Amino acid sequence: MSLCLVNDVWEEDIIEWAKDFTHQRLILYLYDLKNDILIVNETLAAADHFRFWHTRELQRTTLDEKIEDYINEIEYFTVKDVADRFGLNRSGSEDLLKGLVKKGIIVDVGFGGDANYTKTKQQ
Repeated sequence: MSLCLVNDVWEEDIIEWAKDFTHQRLILYLYDLKNDILIVNETLAAADHFRFWHTRELQRTTLDEKIEDYINEIEYFTVKDVADRFGLNRSGSEDLLKGLVKKGIIVDVGFGGDANYTKTKQQ
């Protein structure tokens, strides 16, 4: 869950507090209207997953674009790796990877054990 509080200007002490704020089930964002900035604890992986809901940036990166970049930089990956990286549950991660296998983008090289995927070789 995320919460975005908006103010014309945030005081520096509040900004520093928000940059360190952690909660088990909540990502806190502060939006500063005067400076047009979004303040969040950047060390939280989940902060990137919810950022698009609270920003005025018009360019959005789709999950397909993110997964394409991921498979280009990682040689081998598992369902758990993808779930952890993109904030998906196991079922969602499995469905995503099965779709990529079906499209011929990746191949399962797990050899009967747990699924282990890699990018298909370009012809």
